[in-house]
Amino acid sequence: SLALLPGLAGRKILAEEPDVVNLHWIGDETLSIGEVARLARRLPLVWTLHDMWPFCGAEHYADEHPDARWRHGYPRSSRPTTQSGIDLDRWTWRRKAAAWRAIPPIHLSAPSHWIAACAAQSPLTREWPTSVIPNALDLHRFRPTPRRVARQILGLPIEGPILLCGSIGGNEAQRKGWDLLTQGLAHLASTNPDIVCVIIGHEQPVDRPPLALSTRWLGMLHDDISLALLYAAVDVTVVPSRQDNLPQMATEAQACGCPVAAFHTGGLSDVVDHLSTGYLAQPFASAELAQGIRWILADAGRYAQLRLAARRRVEELWSADVLIGQHLSVYRQAIADYSRAKHR
Repeated sequence: SLALLPGLAGRKILAEEPDVVNLHWIGDETLSIGEVARLARRLPLVWTLHDMWPFCGAEHYADEHPDARWRHGYPRSSRPTTQSGIDLDRWTWRRKAAAWRAIPPIHLSAPSHWIAACAAQSPLTREWPTSVIPNALDLHRFRPTPRRVARQILGLPIEGPILLCGSIGGNEAQRKGWDLLTQGLAHLASTNPDIVCVIIGHEQPVDRPPLALSTRWLGMLHDDISLALLYAAVDVTVVPSRQDNLPQMATEAQACGCPVAAFHTGGLSDVVDHLSTGYLAQPFASAELAQGIRWILADAGRYAQLRLAARRRVEELWSADVLIGQHLSVYRQAIADYSRAKHR
């Protein structure tokens, strides 16, 4: 996202005369970089970090290695040799740096400790105050349902273990770990061939080899009721991402009492309490991910405890009742800091 073109959103926000503004995802030219600066000069701003774009160049997700360009201001010498033409990431970053240099600090709301730590390492945002506040869930909508009932409604096999995975194509497939999932399922098939894998988010592709386990492709589910039933119907939700903030698939699954298997990376380290609400494998060992799924399924008594712990943790961390007060505290602090900055 270049955030180059001014639109109507900035003027509409100012016309409301709000006490404080909470920005979320502003890609696809929702707001320009200059409009963010104008809003910050006129109003207290809180910005929820749904991805890395606020502190990167044009990328929404970027490499995390120590020499990553966003950590060092995109010097020309750091550009990959595989790129040519206009350096859009450097150009976008420099526009952000110039526009945001003289504005009051924007308060950042980070859904995960991982993205908060990243923001603290970027020259663009490291001086801005940051609070870690997870995304809230509707716990009345996402809640446990008896597994047999959920499977009957969805037409899934009544008996036998079922895994749930998400599929996404294009450039996101690498970040979301589709290749790691296929490797993990191949390991799993050698010991647990009776497992059925349910895939949502994508129709069955014609250009990918079949998975090692029996697979059902459900495509896109467009309502929360169907999603909640599916989380309740399956035994394990697998989220094999290489890089993710606070993936809703993992939090929603636990709200429905479904343990999660994932890698110990990014915001997933916040989502899963290892060996309590699921399993976190070492990045990016697909064989250990498969072993984690086996561990979740191996003991019926332990599995029942995982389900209970998953729901209990969601109620403690991600319910609206818990998080509303945290948001209000950040809003009040943003208003107070803006007032002090304007009267200096």
